[in-house]
Amino acid sequence: MVRPNSGLLAAMLKSDRLSGVLRWKITLTQDLLAQEAAIAGWKNYWVDLHGFSKAEEVTSEFGRCLQFPSYFDGAVGKLSTLMPDICDAQSHAVIGISGWQEFVKKDPSAASELADALELGAMNSRIVVIVSDPSGSYPGLSELALA
Repeated sequence: MVRPNSGLLAAMLKSDRLSGVLRWKITLTQDLLAQEAAIAGWKNYWVDLHGFSKAEEVTSEFGRCLQFPSYFDGAVGKLSTLMPDICDAQSHAVIGISGWQEFVKKDPSAASELADALELGAMNSRIVVIVSDPSGSYPGLSELALA
């Protein structure tokens, strides 16, 4: 299991230079994300996609994990519209995602559509989405490079 150095993610978040949806070739856990986000002073959310095979299930899981209002019906387009609401003008948020590769294998076109919606939702907000997994293919996702 490849894990990041302690404090590395917190430092990257504090630098405020990360944006959009990024694939990081490490194994990030929910607890580690929470610790690093707390150090940086960011809100954090965790979405585990393991076991989901349909796009509607995945977007509904995002709605549940991001604590969207009850009227969220799981539509991908509404995901990007509601994402900025998880932050206020003074806060930042990081969303960690595990199980992305499993979803890509089950429905590549839905995964691509979801990546686009997440990118759109993060684009004009203070949200960074990190898809974590040391292996697999991740079409449409930018790599988080530590250069």
